[in-house]
This record gives sequence, structure tokens and C-alpha cells, in this order.
Amino acid sequence: MALTSPSLPLRASAVVCALALPIALAGCAPAGPASDVPAASEPAASATSLTAGLEPDRVTPTSELTEAQADALTDFSLTLFNEAYGGQGGALLSPLSVEYALAMTANGARGNTLAEMEDVLGLPVSDLNDCLHAYAASLEPPEGADAENAEPADDALHLANSLWIRDGLAVEEPFLQACVNYYDAGVFQEPFDASTVEAINGWVDEQTDGMIDRIVETLDPSMVMCLTNAVAFDGDWETPYEESQVADDTFTRGDGSAQTLPFMGSSEGLYLEGADATGFVKPYADGRYSFAALLPAEGTTPGQLLASMSGSELRALLRGASFDEVQALMPKFEDRYGIELSGTLAKMGMADAFGASADFTGISAEGSLAISEVEHKAFVSVDETGTRAAAATNVGVRVTSAMPSGEPKTVRLDRPFVYLIIDNNQCVPVFIGIMDGAE
Repeated sequence: MALTSPSLPLRASAVVCALALPIALAGCAPAGPASDVPAASEPAASATSLTAGLEPDRVTPTSELTEAQADALTDFSLTLFNEAYGGQGGALLSPLSVEYALAMTANGARGNTLAEMEDVLGLPVSDLNDCLHAYAASLEPPEGADAENAEPADDALHLANSLWIRDGLAVEEPFLQACVNYYDAGVFQEPFDASTVEAINGWVDEQTDGMIDRIVETLDPSMVMCLTNAVAFDGDWETPYEESQVADDTFTRGDGSAQTLPFMGSSEGLYLEGADATGFVKPYADGRYSFAALLPAEGTTPGQLLASMSGSELRALLRGASFDEVQALMPKFEDRYGIELSGTLAKMGMADAFGASADFTGISAEGSLAISEVEHKAFVSVDETGTRAAAATNVGVRVTSAMPSGEPKTVRLDRPFVYLIIDNNQCVPVFIGIMDGAE
């Protein structure tokens, strides 16, 4: 059962999407009437909206993330990836998607459960609500008097949130209000049978434009709520690759085996260099997002490179890009990745949320609730196509050199490397991945 939402344009240059969740809450809440409380997105007829009685309070978003908030979000991104990554092969996560889903859930946590979640997420829940709401608002077209002189709204990144609640679970109204106010979440009451599985998967398929069509296979009888976030990215290169710039070459995987892959060659203008890596930044046409590639120094693996950096250090590396000509070579690649994150998050310090001592009484006072699973799926496709933009691009990277300095740099991504989709405004990663050849 799909939910209606604006369709996303699909272009082939660089398409990424991720789904964090559902975060599934399990418990033994007694059956009882749920509040009859119109969703932001109207579902198919069989789903009952629980937001009809809630008028969203108008929350004025903050103008942008503070440096401390941006560092905290990037710290969480790196820690999550490092804990989840097994040390070999490729991987892909959208830490931003996981952050949104967990932040929604944290609005219903209390006591030590809340304290642990805030510590892992890096910010108090009130700050998370404010900064994640502000980020989502920055993707929307301006309204009213601000619309006339505003920059065009970003349409490369799409965010969506939803809550799915089992029939009979009485949910606290302040929790629903927070999810509606700060996350624009659709909240739906369902029987949690096979029809609910199809409803959630239909919502996922719609919000990711078919890039991920299923996140739920079955719903355990103990599950009473699923909190779901979807992130979809669709960006054309500012400068697409020509057919003559694509040729086969050899990629050497981390295990030493060699593959013949199609490689894309280009001359880029932003060079990255750190103690253990070199790389480049390739902008997308919208000007807000860029693809960043980091090639570890010989003898250093991509996992070791990411584990060696804090959030502030990664952001400093990205902001420290210099205006140098870069002869860049990058493989075309596509990857799908799925992982269950509850063990990873427990190791990061929020074990309480998954155990018998979990306190989610801010969601429901009836029964004992705990998070039972955190499913994450991601997809990426990077190739040569795109659309040249007619507007100037503003890459938010601190300039260290106003003119190219010295001889052109060379970065050949012909062995395992780190890649990121970054928001130029704050140098915060939306996606983090490791490319280690084609499966």
C-alpha cells in the first residue's frame, strides 16, 4: 500500500537513497483505544491517521547549524560508520537518516535511556529537534514575503518521516506533537499484519522513488510501533563526463584481487590533502552538494583512515580544499548495502534502549517498550551522466589558495577509497561509503 507524495525526478548521474529503520518498538502494552488524533501525507484508505486532531505548532527554524552542532552530527556519522564497518569490503550508510529516526524516537525516551541516546547522538533532544527541523526546512521552497528574493529551493535531497502504530496502543500526545512539529511525520494506526508490511514498504518505495522497495519482511507479534525515515539524493554533476572520458582500467581490491572496471577521467578544481589521504571534490549542479573522494595513503585502509578522524577533523579536511588542478580518475560503481544496527548502537553507548530497563514512557505509559531492531538499507549509483547548470556554483569550502598552485595533482581511485556526499553549507556528510570493487 503506497502513500501519496510528490514524485522525485530520476536522473542517472549520481543517485543515492537510504532508509534508516524501521526502528521497531516492542512491548506488551494492553489493548485499548488509541487517540483519534490529518497526516502530512494521506495514506491509502486502510490506514488510520493519528495526526488528524493535532494542529502542527509553527516552529521557526534556526538559520543554520552551529559549528558545535555540525561537529556533533559529523562525530556521530563517523562513529556509527566505524562501529558498523567490518573492516573489509565495501560499505554504505546514511548517518543523517539514522540520526533523524533515532532523534524522533528520543522524544519518547526518559531517564537513563534518554541520557544514553543524547550522549550517542551528540546533542540534547531539544537541540536535535531544532537543528534537524532547520535542516529539513532549508530543503523546502520559501514562503510568503521571503519567497521573492530567496534562492531556489534545493530539490536534490528528499527527506521523509513516518510513524506506524499498532491498533490499541495509547500514544502520548506530546510525543506525537513533537514528531509532527519538528519532523513533519505522518503517523498511522495499523493492525500490524501483512497489510501493514505492505503499507510500510509502499511508503518506502514511494519516498525513495523505487530505489529501495522493501525494508520490512514481517512484523513480530511483540512489535507495537515502527519509526521510519527515508533519504533520497538525486544530483547531476556540475560538469558531466563525456563519452571520450570513460575507459576500462584495473581496480585492485583490498584483498589484492584485480577487476577491470569502467573508469571516468576528469580535471577537477578542488584538491584534498591530509596526513593520510589525498582526494578531490566534484560539485553537483545544484551547488549545495558535492561528491568528495579520499584515497588513503599506501599501507592505510579506508576503515583506518575514517577511524583516525574526529568530526571536526573531517570537516576541516573538506573545508581545507585548495584550488588546484586535479587529474582525477574514478570508477563507475553501484552498491546496495543493508545492516541491522541495534548491536552497533548498543556498543556506541545506548544499550539501555534495547533492554528490559528501557524507558519510553514518553511514547506510551502502557506496557514496557524497548527498541527491538534498527534496520538500515542504502543504495548508490555513480556514473558519467548529468546536466550542466546555467547558474554559478558556490562550493562552501574554505579557500586556501586563490589560484592553482604548482603542477597539477593526480588522484587515481584504482584501489579502495572513501567517498562522501556532503552538504557544502556545513561540510556535513549525508552519505559515507567505502568503494572496494564491484560484486
